[in-house]
Amino acid sequence: FDQRGMGRSEPTFVVDECNVINYDSNSARALINLNDEATVRAHAQIYKDRALGCWAYEGFKLKATSKDGKEKTYHFLEYSGTRQLVEDIERVRVIFGDQRLSVFGISYGTKVMGSYATVFPKNVNLL
Repeated sequence: FDQRGMGRSEPTFVVDECNVINYDSNSARALINLNDEATVRAHAQIYKDRALGCWAYEGFKLKATSKDGKEKTYHFLEYSGTRQLVEDIERVRVIFGDQRLSVFGISYGTKVMGSYATVFPKNVNLL
């Protein structure tokens, strides 16, 4: 399955507001002098601007109407973290018959599977 915001899921993180515009990590590393506060602050400002722009993206503001007709807005980024991914994996596990999982993760997947095993230890066969 696609993690929320990745692949074919909607909304997606792949929007201009969430990208660092004109950012080349190789040349940026060469330009950053970690001993120079001004260049470190300038680099940090790029990421701050990206984060604020991403948070403000209108496509992440999802509206829902309750049965009584009241409308509420939810922000996608508040529901798309590791904890939510772990809960999604648990939902898929239940749908496929409540079997215990043997989980394996590489890179970020290690954090996800470790989190899954922490939150749902009785549902893990092998880690």
